[in-house]
Amino acid sequence: MRNMYSIWYDLSVIVPELNLIFGALLFLLFGAFTKKNTLKYVCYGAIVLMIASIYHVCANTVKDTMLFNGMLLVNEYTSLIKILLLIAAIVIFFMQASLERTDQYISFEMPVLMMLSTSGMMFLVSSKNFLSLYLSLELMSLPLYIMAAFNRNNEFSAEAGLKYFVLGALSSGLYLFGASLLYGFTGTGGFEAITHYHYNAAAMGINSGNMLPVIMLTGIIFIVVSICFKVSAAPFHMWAPDVYQGSPTIVTAFFAALPKVAMLALFARLLSDPYNLLLGLYKFDQIIIFISIASMFIGSFGAIMQKSIKRMLAYSSIAHVGFALIGIAANQVEGLRGFIVYIIIYLAMTLGIFACILMLRKDDEYKDNISDLSGIAKKYPYLAFAIAVLMFSLAGIPPLAGFFAKFYVLLAAIKEGMYIYSVAAVIASVISAFYYLRIVKIMYFDETKNSVQGFFPITLKVIAALTVVFNLLYFIFPTPIVIIAEEVVKVLLDWHP
Repeated sequence: MRNMYSIWYDLSVIVPELNLIFGALLFLLFGAFTKKNTLKYVCYGAIVLMIASIYHVCANTVKDTMLFNGMLLVNEYTSLIKILLLIAAIVIFFMQASLERTDQYISFEMPVLMMLSTSGMMFLVSSKNFLSLYLSLELMSLPLYIMAAFNRNNEFSAEAGLKYFVLGALSSGLYLFGASLLYGFTGTGGFEAITHYHYNAAAMGINSGNMLPVIMLTGIIFIVVSICFKVSAAPFHMWAPDVYQGSPTIVTAFFAALPKVAMLALFARLLSDPYNLLLGLYKFDQIIIFISIASMFIGSFGAIMQKSIKRMLAYSSIAHVGFALIGIAANQVEGLRGFIVYIIIYLAMTLGIFACILMLRKDDEYKDNISDLSGIAKKYPYLAFAIAVLMFSLAGIPPLAGFFAKFYVLLAAIKEGMYIYSVAAVIASVISAFYYLRIVKIMYFDETKNSVQGFFPITLKVIAALTVVFNLLYFIFPTPIVIIAEEVVKVLLDWHP
């Protein structure tokens, strides 16, 4: 029966993704044939669909299952990442619904594009084949290019969309070239291509030195470079500051949260799969360490010089990608557990700080200059407090959640004997504290300029409050998240399809 109805069985497992795709098409038709502004209705409809998708992911009893002839993998790890993506998307939609009357250029097409992109991310984290990965990558990326240039009357938004499209197309081309080299050399499009090569070569006695052929190594490097482009890891980060600054603020919040988490989760699975020998036998972790250190220092030094809040957060996100890669490089239960805890806390910090940024406006325009925050603690003490808490957490100051995020990955690196790596990470963290604390100093100690008028819809206030409470109280109740992370990591490191 399983073989006869396999296609229907496989489709039943990907219902969460199909929910978003067909829902996006229905909302597109609804918006097109409705004359009045339907942004809020589409956002709330998308939230309902995403809650239904979360329920389906949680209720799904399928464990360690390959779908569509090995194209997709479903297990506890992929399910957890999908739930995180859906929760983050729900928060973004709540933010977006609150902007209906203030951001006139944002229309119902925006949540439709976000739904399509989110469905691509969900397919992405389940991909087990280079072809399904490419299709998922494009389904995720194409809506992002449009969203970056959504404010057509703003030259910076148009520039952001063009830069993102050109460099995104370049990274996709690099990925296709690398995947084609691997497929041509190994004859398989699955992630297990390196494993097949290793054991076949060992059986023929031609790989005694455990060296990868130049063609395979070239293909892997091209794929890694492409993924680094997508997560804006240094030295492939050049698009991020301009795109973050030029895109509409709600789109920047989406960029900073969802695609990064999806691509990092894929990167972790691609490198840490027990049937993939890159980080184990072939010591590919040295390349990951280089990318991680470069991201931490380029992100930290780059953020110091910024005057724009969104550009500063772009460089900040580059540095955070470097810290997240520490857990992947450690490649043990402790390291990957720290990685998952890191991305959970990173999501909370990022969504919270963008909820606060959306409250900073004057004359129906967002205030993006750091100097505009001068003295706002006197006029808006609660908003200043929320920003301060989140900045302290992003800096990794104890006992806030951001400190524990960095603590877990650094502890794993130390246990693996990566002492120089750990020292470099601590130095980068100290450097990053400067630009986070500078914002707190500007808010509390600089002279008031009255350049900001608070915009306080209840949705944004609730989101900011919840993220602040999470960051403040995480140290009291860290166990549930750590336990969940450890359980899914055990599945990741020892799955059996």
